[in-house]
Amino acid sequence: GPDGITVPLNFGFWNFVFKDKMPYAYIALILAIVTIFVSRAIYHGKFGRYLVALREDEDAAEASGINVARYKLWAMVVSGFFTGICGVFSAQYALYIEPDNEFSLGFSVLIALIAIFGGAGSIAGPIIGAVVLIPIQEVLRAWLGGSYHGLHSFIFGTLLVVIVIFLPHGIVEWVRKLVKSFPRFLGRPQPEVRTLLVSEKNRFLEWNWVTPTPGPTDSILLRSEGLTKRFGGLVAVKNVNFEIKKGEILGLIGPNGAGKSSIFNLISAVYGADEGRIDFKNENIIKVKKPHEIALRGIGRTFQVVKPFSNITVLENVMTGAFARMPTVEEARYNALEVLEFLSLADKKDFLARSLTIADRKRLELARALATRPELLLLDEVMAGLTPKEIEDIVAVLKEIRQKGVTLLVIEHVMSAIMSLSDRIMILHHGEKIAEGPPREIASNPVVIKAYLGEEYVIPT
Repeated sequence: GPDGITVPLNFGFWNFVFKDKMPYAYIALILAIVTIFVSRAIYHGKFGRYLVALREDEDAAEASGINVARYKLWAMVVSGFFTGICGVFSAQYALYIEPDNEFSLGFSVLIALIAIFGGAGSIAGPIIGAVVLIPIQEVLRAWLGGSYHGLHSFIFGTLLVVIVIFLPHGIVEWVRKLVKSFPRFLGRPQPEVRTLLVSEKNRFLEWNWVTPTPGPTDSILLRSEGLTKRFGGLVAVKNVNFEIKKGEILGLIGPNGAGKSSIFNLISAVYGADEGRIDFKNENIIKVKKPHEIALRGIGRTFQVVKPFSNITVLENVMTGAFARMPTVEEARYNALEVLEFLSLADKKDFLARSLTIADRKRLELARALATRPELLLLDEVMAGLTPKEIEDIVAVLKEIRQKGVTLLVIEHVMSAIMSLSDRIMILHHGEKIAEGPPREIASNPVVIKAYLGEEYVIPT
């Protein structure tokens, strides 16, 4: 009840009750070292990179082959384990358990502020935050707590507000920037980023994970039959039938709201179909309810609104996708470097994703999808917002990706690009397929012209 629980005063190591305070200090130090060691192992391993991906964007994480529910559960287990151990130690030290003492809002906020102050998302950040903030808090309480009640809290809170405003990523990020700027201040050129040179012993990096095909074959990779999706009274996709051959580039066009992205979401298991089936490599994947399983089966995708993991580097973004096929951090890193070099992003591998231009962000998302080694790649308006030169470059890259053995399903509104890129084009209107065929046939189809292209459309030569 309101009196709390008093812990029996039984001295001894097994009860964590001592007459002197030094044993408590040693135990706390051991707990801190173990926690830091485990945190470091998680931070630099596959588990830690997956947790960062979940923090940044769950949809993009699932598209990279990450089982969101499983890794959220493991995060809760690991954090709960250490929090429980430290809670037991704290209760045995105070010899008194009471909600306002052990589970107070102020204490919870202080723990979060320590990480924010030092630099959340790093190993050193919370350590620095604790070393700096706790002594400041205690000194202010000792000097001002008696004569000016509450003033120490005001000063402490003001300090934290200043830090959050001017150092939003914590002291660690500020120190990193300061260290990187030293060569510039000293007049020495900063080292250039070395691009990847694949040696003979790293043959697992071979790009052609799928048998290369110069163009479409007679083998069907994906087939849709009677595909239908309803949202209440709105039919987003209505009885759509289509197929994609291995090595083919199929363009998907239509006005906004025609159901193009809905088809992508049905293929990648973001949505469940109300009717019909989708066969991928002769297996009905409509039964698959989890997007990460679709990614692991060999279907990669990008998003209409790019979803990079903004607060980690370009290399770490692509490594997140590479873990779908690569069991170790080293293999994932080499695979990611190779993909970045292929997409002309190797020189920006250490940049934070949020610092990239829109063109580079689209390349980054494409790189992350390629790192999962897909057989079928779904590209959702990958050229939107790009300049003509950037579009030309992306078209060339996509053709080269096809030569590597990857089949492409492309949604695009840039007609000159989609017409020159695609082997076949399918057009949707109000959720229904109204035409399908070679680009020139589609461009001259009166139904397509009336529904989407317009009378003034000219076929690019």
